[in-house]
Amino acid sequence: MSRAITRQVALLLALLLALFTLGCTDTPDADLRITVIDVGQGDATLLSQAGRHMLIDTGSAYAADALLRELEANGVKKLDLLVLTHPHEDHVGNARRLLMELEVETLVVPTDIAVDFGYDLVLATARERCDDLRVVCAGDEIVLGDARCTVLYAQVNAEDWNDASIVLRVEYGETALLFMGDAGAKIEAELLRKMPQLLDCDFLRVGHHGSEDATTGAFLSAATPTLAAVGCGEQNTYGFPHAAVLENLDVMGVRVWRTDLDGTVVFISDGENIRFHSKSKGA
Repeated sequence: MSRAITRQVALLLALLLALFTLGCTDTPDADLRITVIDVGQGDATLLSQAGRHMLIDTGSAYAADALLRELEANGVKKLDLLVLTHPHEDHVGNARRLLMELEVETLVVPTDIAVDFGYDLVLATARERCDDLRVVCAGDEIVLGDARCTVLYAQVNAEDWNDASIVLRVEYGETALLFMGDAGAKIEAELLRKMPQLLDCDFLRVGHHGSEDATTGAFLSAATPTLAAVGCGEQNTYGFPHAAVLENLDVMGVRVWRTDLDGTVVFISDGENIRFHSKSKGA
């Protein structure tokens, strides 16, 4: 065999080896990482995929340092999407600070009507600093890397702001996640009536911190999650999560993590399965 042919064969073998190695290399950035952040009595969940980040709610202002530490620990220097499910302080209390301290490409809200001074400041800051302020309604879609997010519900003129909550379905590969904000039984019943097939999920971010006015048995029968997470504060005065909700989840065989007991909890979806990854308390 001539030297030139030998070099060509060696080059071909090296190329094939490189392609094989690339195909077999574990690429954790390709996974969807779900970080349910312990912000005390409030909600904040970070979704990360392929270097892109979406934060759903921000917790109360008193939890700002804890939230920022967790974002830093996850390497978040920019939020591609900041979703505020509804205007209550325990969900939007850190939004303005994040808008001031981080680059936020798109703010997603159920309404751009000023419901109070704090929310008005958030909207005003977003108009100054964000590339896009999106007011969403049912049927709207959001993209985070390879994850597709569908708004199942959002209400502009709700009398109770909990019932304005953005309900978000996230699909990554064959897996599905459902984020309920503070939507209660009334909204669950509406979703059951209009789109029961879209409630089916592997992971549930339990609505309204585990309040007994949400997460009904009928809703869980349609959703059939295997994993769930509740955002609530230690020894909170509301008694969250309520015993009836925990019983409903237990009857359905759902494994439940709580930020009051488990701290920040991380789940990983590889597109086929979602698995529990870690927690910050009692690990």
